[in-house]
Amino acid sequence: MFFLLLGVFLLSYAQEPQTPYDSFFRKSSIKYGLNSKVLKAICYVETGLNPYAIGLSRKGKVIKSYFPKSRTEAKIILSRLKTLSEDFNFDVGLCQISRAEMRALKIPPEALLNPKNNIEVAAYILKRKILRKGYTWKAISSYNGRRDYYEKVIKVLREWKVLK
Repeated sequence: MFFLLLGVFLLSYAQEPQTPYDSFFRKSSIKYGLNSKVLKAICYVETGLNPYAIGLSRKGKVIKSYFPKSRTEAKIILSRLKTLSEDFNFDVGLCQISRAEMRALKIPPEALLNPKNNIEVAAYILKRKILRKGYTWKAISSYNGRRDYYEKVIKVLREWKVLK
């Protein structure tokens, strides 16, 4: 019983995870005038900060999430997904950049397996959302497209003791 209570206590004091990508979050946030903790929390919600994560969806419904262990494995999955019809969407990398955004920005999906590129593009996308909707939770939700998405980001920021 003691260990269960200790585990609950420790979980309630989760701290922001330190990653090899933190400097990319800082630099991209400075470039686009964003809060680096919010950008990182968004990416944490998207993939748990997995640089090779790939999500497949159709008409807004998630079909499958892939968590390859290497860039090579992720590239193989992407080569298959790129052949799917336009009815299917796939999101790539740490911050889950969508197929539509890749096309609009003329970025090949494989380039987004690089965390630096992925974070830079995510910061650019988030900044565009903020310019349209203001620096609001509505803008944060629009990053993912779900109305309640901001609640997940807030939960992470609270767990990291960034918000109270």
